[in-house]
Amino acid sequence: MGDRAETRILVVDDDPAVRALFTSYLHADGFTVDEADDVDVALEALNGRAYAVVVVDIVMPGGSGLDVLRAVKAKSPECDVIVASANATRARAIEALNAGASQLLEKPLEDVGLLGHAIRSALERRRLSLRTAALTREIERKNSALEVTNRRLTALHHAGRVLTSLHSMKVIFQEIVEIISRELMSSRVSIMRIVEDRDVRARRLEMQAAVGVPDEAWHARPLVGEGIAGYVAKSGKPLCINDHTALKGEAPDFAAFVLEDAPREPFPKSLTVPVMVKERVIGVVNVTGLRDGGTYTQPDIEFVQNLVAQAGFVLANAELIQEIIAARDFNATVLDAVPYPIVVLDDGMRMVAENRAYRELFSTPSFVAQTTPLGVLPLALASREVVRDSLSRISRGKEPVKLYDLSGVTPDGTRAVYDFTLCALENAPRGARYVALFEDVTRKRRIEARIMQEDKMASLGILAAGVAHEVNNPMAYIKANTTQLGEYFESLRRVVESWQAVGNEPGLDDAVGDAVLRAQSVEAEVDVASVLKDLENIITENLEGIRRVQSIVGDLRSFAHPEPSRPTECEINRLVQRAANLSRHEVKSGSTLDIELNAHQRFLGFPQRIEQVLINLIVNAAQSVQNGHGAIRVKTFDETAHVCVSVSDTGCGISPEHIKRIFEPFFTTKDVGQGMGMGLSLSYKIIQDHGGRIDVESELGKGSAFTLRLPAAR
Repeated sequence: MGDRAETRILVVDDDPAVRALFTSYLHADGFTVDEADDVDVALEALNGRAYAVVVVDIVMPGGSGLDVLRAVKAKSPECDVIVASANATRARAIEALNAGASQLLEKPLEDVGLLGHAIRSALERRRLSLRTAALTREIERKNSALEVTNRRLTALHHAGRVLTSLHSMKVIFQEIVEIISRELMSSRVSIMRIVEDRDVRARRLEMQAAVGVPDEAWHARPLVGEGIAGYVAKSGKPLCINDHTALKGEAPDFAAFVLEDAPREPFPKSLTVPVMVKERVIGVVNVTGLRDGGTYTQPDIEFVQNLVAQAGFVLANAELIQEIIAARDFNATVLDAVPYPIVVLDDGMRMVAENRAYRELFSTPSFVAQTTPLGVLPLALASREVVRDSLSRISRGKEPVKLYDLSGVTPDGTRAVYDFTLCALENAPRGARYVALFEDVTRKRRIEARIMQEDKMASLGILAAGVAHEVNNPMAYIKANTTQLGEYFESLRRVVESWQAVGNEPGLDDAVGDAVLRAQSVEAEVDVASVLKDLENIITENLEGIRRVQSIVGDLRSFAHPEPSRPTECEINRLVQRAANLSRHEVKSGSTLDIELNAHQRFLGFPQRIEQVLINLIVNAAQSVQNGHGAIRVKTFDETAHVCVSVSDTGCGISPEHIKRIFEPFFTTKDVGQGMGMGLSLSYKIIQDHGGRIDVESELGKGSAFTLRLPAAR
C-alpha cells in the first residue's frame, strides 16, 4: 500500500509483546506501522506525522491512553482510534467511546485477525468520513457561491432601481463604489473618470467617488495609458491581478508600474474594470483590499461589469441630464448677467420665465403685473398693442424686431420710455415662444436730447457764422443796388423835370425847338435806356437776394424747431437740400458741392436728426478739402429695402488707424477748439436708432465716402 498517511498505523502499548504482535500482523497486511511504548512518545509521534488509525491501550504507566485519544481527535478528527485494553472497566470503556473511540478490543485477542478486521473497518469509516467531509465542503462552497450569486443578483436588481432614481453623476458613482465594496468585501474601491487636460492636450483620469481611499489618492491624475487604471482606460478590458510578481517579464504594458525587485510587502490584489457608456470608455473602477484574504475571481469581474453596464445606461441619461442642466444653468446665468429685464412669453403672450433683472425691478409691491396677455410688461395700453402686433407678425428664426420709445411706467409708477427687442424662439422648450428684452431709456433719451440739443446749438453756432455771411452778401448788394437806384432816381428826376419844363414853357410853339433840344441833351447824358435796363436787373437781383435770405432763415428755423415725438415718413431728397443749403457756406472758394437726387422711396424716422447727420457729414467733407481745391458730392439713391445717401469728398482722407475709431465718442483729429469729437459718434447713434447703418470708405490723401442706409418705409 506504500508509506502514505492513508495506510500508516500507530500502535501505542506498554507491552512489547503486544506491540510486536500487532506490528508483525499489520506489516504482513501491507500497512506501515509506528510504535510508541508510552503516552509521551505517542504524543510526539502524533505531532510529527499523520496517521490513518491509532491503536491505543488505555492503562499505561505514566499516563492514560485516553490522553492519546483526545490528542488524536483534537489534531485529526478524521483519524480513527481503536482502543485495545485488558483492564478497562466499563466506565473507562464508556469514557473512551465518548471521547471518540470507534471500537473496543479486549486483550489478549483470541484471533489477531480481529485487529485486521477492525483496522479495515476503521479505514472504511475514515474514507467515508473524508468523502462526506469533502462533499459537505463542496456543498457548503456551492451554497456559499449560490448565496453570493443570489446576493449579487439581488444587489444588481436593487442597484438598478436605485440608480434609475438618481440623476447626479456624483451620487451614481458613489452608489456604485459602495455596492462594489459591500459585495466584493473590499475595503478600497474608487471610480476615476476620463477628463480632458487642455494644458497638455491629453486625457487624464480624475477621482469621482471612493470608499476607503486616502486623501492623497484623490489628487492623483494619471494619464490614460499610464499605470493599471490608465491601461484599462485605454484598452477597455478588465484586469484582475492576484499576484503582481507574476506580471514581470510577461506584460510589457505594465513595465512602468511593476517593480523589478520583489517588494518587502506584497502588492494588494486588485481588480480594475472599465466603465462603458454606449461602447465608449468614460472611466475605470479600481477594487483592492480584499478582506477575507482570498483572490478576485471571474465572477467578481462579471459582477462589476454587470453593475457598471447597468449603470452605463443611467450614466448616459445622467450625462444628458447634466448637459441639459448645465445648458439651462448657463442660459440662466447668461440671462441673469444681462442688466436689462428679459421675459419669455408663451403662445398666449403670458410670461413663463424671466431673468434676475426683471425680478429685481418688477417683483415689488408697487408694480402689480396684470393677468392679461402682456400684462407683465410695464407698458401703456397703446404700447402693448404695438408689441402684440409685432409679436403676431414675427417669424421664428428671423431677425429680432426692435421697437423704440414705447411709453410705460417704472416699477414705482412714474412715467417712463422703453426700447424693446422681440424675437420668436426656434426649437424652444414647450410653452416658450417669444423673448422680450426691454430697457428703460427715459434718462438716456433725456441725455441724448440734451446732447443733441447741445450739438444742435454747436451746429447753429457754426451755421450762424455762415448764415451771417450768407445774409450779408445779398444784403450788401441789396444795399449797393438800392444806392444805385437812388442815383438813377435822381437822374430820372432830372429827365422828368426837363420834360416837365418843356411843358411849362410859355409860348410853347416858339420855344419847342430849344426845349426839346435841351431835354434830349439831358436824356443822352443820363442814358435812359441803360438806366431802365439796370433797374430791371437790380430789381431781379434784389428779389433773388431776398428769396435766399428767406430760404436760409426758413431752413434754419426748421432745423432748430423741436422734432416730433414719434417717427414720421420723411423724404430724403428734401432733407439733403436743406442740409446742403445750411452748410454750403462751409464750402470754401475753389471747392464745389454737387447734389444728385435719385431717391424715390421714403423712410420712417425723425427728420431733424437725419438732417443733423447730413450737416455733420457735409461740414466734415468741406473741412477735409478746405486747404485746397476739391469736390464734395452728395447723392441719394434707392436700394431694394433701403433709402441711401452718399457723402463723398476728394479731401485728405482718413488714416487706417483712425478709421476704426471715428465713431468713438470724443475722438477727433481736429485742433483744440475746432471740435469735440461727438459729431460722428452722435450721427452713428442716430442712424443706428433708425435701424440703419453707416458705411465708410477712405483712402489717405484721396478722400472719403460715407454712405447712410435707412430702412425704406413699407
